[in-house]
Amino acid sequence: MAKDKLRAEWFWVDRWTSSTGGMLPMEARGLYRELLSQAWIRGGKLPFDSEELCLIARCRQSEWKRCWPLVEPHWVVEDGSMWNETQLKIIQKGNEIRAFRSKAGSKGGSKTQANRRAKAKANAQAKSKPLDLSPSPDQEQSQSLEEQISVSTKPHSAKAENGVVKRVFDQWVSIMGKNPKQAKLTPKRKRLVEARLAEGYTEQMLLEAIQGCKDSPHHQGDNDRNQVYNSLDLICRDGEHVEQFLCEKATPAPVKIKPGTSQYAADLVDKACQSEFGGLER
Repeated sequence: MAKDKLRAEWFWVDRWTSSTGGMLPMEARGLYRELLSQAWIRGGKLPFDSEELCLIARCRQSEWKRCWPLVEPHWVVEDGSMWNETQLKIIQKGNEIRAFRSKAGSKGGSKTQANRRAKAKANAQAKSKPLDLSPSPDQEQSQSLEEQISVSTKPHSAKAENGVVKRVFDQWVSIMGKNPKQAKLTPKRKRLVEARLAEGYTEQMLLEAIQGCKDSPHHQGDNDRNQVYNSLDLICRDGEHVEQFLCEKATPAPVKIKPGTSQYAADLVDKACQSEFGGLER
């Protein structure tokens, strides 16, 4: 697979099950999912040709003719290609994050190599000097050469980093409606935020990830347990969680059709099935 493609497909089950695509009949739903996966490994786009798509999706022409009218509304077709708008946004966001992390990692590696060369040069110079065993007042008050190098090559001050951590924590308290008097910047929370910053995620990216968690219906309690999952520990647990919540902010969640209040999707399916193969069995 080419290096410029994401290897793992990002897929949120709660978003899928509450979408109109997740309400399609099983056969059509299977074709839709297969096309999404095939589009993912091709950078988000597929050729709009029924014979070629049958080969890609590994389905018969008869199956294609039954299912495509139901699946077609979920795709944009233009200039001989087709794509799913939501998926394309997620792929673009994922590539932006990957490029950012790659650039940050390259910079970090260059700094590390420069620090190692500086230390090696300083140690070589120190070894080349004649050994003086006589006590010196200046020797007791001065730092070792290695300590001086360590201090001078720190990427950023602890004070600056603590300021970023505090702003991220305060934003989480504000957005999630936490009680400022009860919510504390615990050592664990501080450690997790610092770890993500060290990996190359910026302060702005962490703030957007917090907003993404707030925008996710599933993490705000719209799940089978009616449980809210919005802790700072979860958002900053690792890079994968940060990226997941960044995409939650980048792509609005689909409107959930609740039984009893709207039958739009069900009516759409019934009409399509009626015209294609005699309707659905209830």
